[in-house]
Amino acid sequence: MKKYRNFPKFLRQIVLAFLVGSFLALFILLTLEQANPMNTKLERDSGIYLYVSSSLLKGGIPYETAWETKPPGIFFINAFALILGKGSRWGIWFIEFLSLSASTILGFILLKKQFRLPSALIGTAIWLLGLNHVLAGGNFTEEYSLPFSFAALLLWVISGNNKNTLWMDFGIGLCTGFAIILRPNNIGVQTAVVLTLIFVAVRTGQYRKLWSRLTVIGIATFIPIFAAGLFFESRGAFNEFLEASLLYNLFYTGGNLDLRNALIGGISNLGYAGGISIIGYFLAIGQTRIQREYSSSNVFLIWIVINGITEVILSGLSGKSFEHYFICWMPLVAVTSAYLVSNIFPGFCLWSEKYPIRLTLALLLIGLLLFPHTPKEYINTLAQLTYQREKGIQRTDPIAEYINAHTATNDHILIWGGQAGINFLSKRDAPTPYIFYPLFEPSPFTDRIATEYYQALKQRPPTLIVDGSVFDPEKIVPLDEKNPLKWTAEHGIYANPYLVEILSFIRQSYSLKTVISNTSIYQLK
Repeated sequence: MKKYRNFPKFLRQIVLAFLVGSFLALFILLTLEQANPMNTKLERDSGIYLYVSSSLLKGGIPYETAWETKPPGIFFINAFALILGKGSRWGIWFIEFLSLSASTILGFILLKKQFRLPSALIGTAIWLLGLNHVLAGGNFTEEYSLPFSFAALLLWVISGNNKNTLWMDFGIGLCTGFAIILRPNNIGVQTAVVLTLIFVAVRTGQYRKLWSRLTVIGIATFIPIFAAGLFFESRGAFNEFLEASLLYNLFYTGGNLDLRNALIGGISNLGYAGGISIIGYFLAIGQTRIQREYSSSNVFLIWIVINGITEVILSGLSGKSFEHYFICWMPLVAVTSAYLVSNIFPGFCLWSEKYPIRLTLALLLIGLLLFPHTPKEYINTLAQLTYQREKGIQRTDPIAEYINAHTATNDHILIWGGQAGINFLSKRDAPTPYIFYPLFEPSPFTDRIATEYYQALKQRPPTLIVDGSVFDPEKIVPLDEKNPLKWTAEHGIYANPYLVEILSFIRQSYSLKTVISNTSIYQLK
């Protein structure tokens, strides 16, 4: 009898969970449309990561057989994805789906805990729509850092209600360490957590507890970094790992801090989500000034204020402000959006919390009305993968297809300007590890890199050279440019060492073979 009475409530919980899951899934799939291998091309950065990772799976070592400046986390993730996808881009999409799903669930739990269901649903939708603006095709280090950011923030919030915070602090540290081996700039959330702990300790005088917590966080942070260093040390490539992933980046970012462009770029790139977030952020600043008693909610507001500052600083370090840099802002966007909704529409939130199924169903129907193409796209994709595999399981690249048809598997192919995704898609190795010359920045290593690049071209002349300047015409000097130094000066671009010699060698040793999709392909004479 008791079970019978509880059944309607249990059934309502199942229905609500299904509706919430469907609502979150809709926005996750909407965001990942731009990463669908069936319909989208392989972008430059993603192509580089895949090429380095495919080299890793063939026994190569990142930074030694294929040189890139990102820490190794992205290569391990991509290598695992290639195994799952049997060499196709679908493995990457699946890992992105898992990563974004984890971020969404963790973020939703966090927002529901802090602001209750209505604000959690709307805040989650807003940050996923913001992510959709800056994902730029996906498979970025910032994207895979999101689960660690949301997890660290959730662990910190939970720790506020516990006297023993050992394991939560340990988890925060692990999340920090894993984010660092993806990209050190991706730890804005964790940095703000630490700074908030310091701020609260200074106000309360609890320095012993602070020291204990920071020690645990620091030790746990070091574990993933130590494991990555041990991997390369065991393969005799620790110096290469350190040089490429740390030292070169110090010169890449040194003296280029641009906070203004980072702030303006972040808000503008995020679209409506950026506007909503900045309003919520200033509301939080106002509340911290009004409130004087530091309860847990006040401490959370302090974190919001600090995190906004840290994210702008970390995004502006290089002075580049690429749109995918702002992926790291998503936890802040989620929190400030949910905070704004809970404060501006308290009556609506109170009413809708009494009728959660109606609210969630209404939001799901609105989402389907706004984005009806999303279910259709995935239905069509699934149908082709299931019944029409002969048409291909991912979008083809005409340049890669030409390379496959006109070269042998052991031929070397040079992609001028870093579009190593063509090497990956054609399954042809580059003749040199330094795959994105001439895009290097001045550093103590650039002369040596350029020298080795030039020597590799002469010692192992590639069968074909693809002129990648068409993909980034403002930064990559064309192969047929007769005066490259004048071109770089006119475009405000750093002229890499041996640029003149390399282009002269290519003109003397290669002739134009064909043009595909406005891209010139040169063949060895």
